[in-house]
Amino acid sequence: MSWKVLITARAAEEVGQPAYQLLRDSGCEVVLAPKFGPLSADDVQIGQAVAKRAAGFNMQILGHDIAPNPHAEALGVKFVSLDELLSRSDFVSLNCALTPQNRGLIGEAQFKKMKPSSYLINTARGALVDEAALVRALEQKTIAGAAVDAFSTEPLPNDHPLRRCPNVLLTPHQAFNGRETGERVSLAAAQAIVDLMHGKKPTHVVNGDVFQSPALRAKVK
Repeated sequence: MSWKVLITARAAEEVGQPAYQLLRDSGCEVVLAPKFGPLSADDVQIGQAVAKRAAGFNMQILGHDIAPNPHAEALGVKFVSLDELLSRSDFVSLNCALTPQNRGLIGEAQFKKMKPSSYLINTARGALVDEAALVRALEQKTIAGAAVDAFSTEPLPNDHPLRRCPNVLLTPHQAFNGRETGERVSLAAAQAIVDLMHGKKPTHVVNGDVFQSPALRAKVK
């Protein structure tokens, strides 16, 4: 989904045509914009991956994280406050794990800080966004549009107000699901099992605190 937005912005720049015309068939208007703001708190790897791709489109990348990462800074990410990111970014991308602290991270107050020409991209978790506030922001043109892949209730109800907004692109929590995704996930899971059996700590561990167990610490390097 982020790719579609970024590619359209780049295409608009090359042909000198308003980007909303290029995405009109998909129901989402997007304008050319140079600043991309990924929010990657608690999901650093995804945030960095998004930033790396945005850099390929010659975008200035602003980031916000509870713990700024030097690897992201090496990609050209400038870490700023949430308020500054919202007020300066043309595309705001949510790449966060959902926690009790960031539930409803983007709501009425945050939308009002965004530029009228800006777009929200949420490929993370639906509960990060106050969906009622998002609908109002879209209807009142507080922001120009949104691309949403995750919702508070899934599947998204047929009568949900978001479905009536012409300036939003909706996908059914499938933005990750490319042709090779299933194979790669299966191989990664199998490799994690092999690593653990050989006394090696697997990569991509979500509950890393389990390795504080004395029994595991004795077996895993």
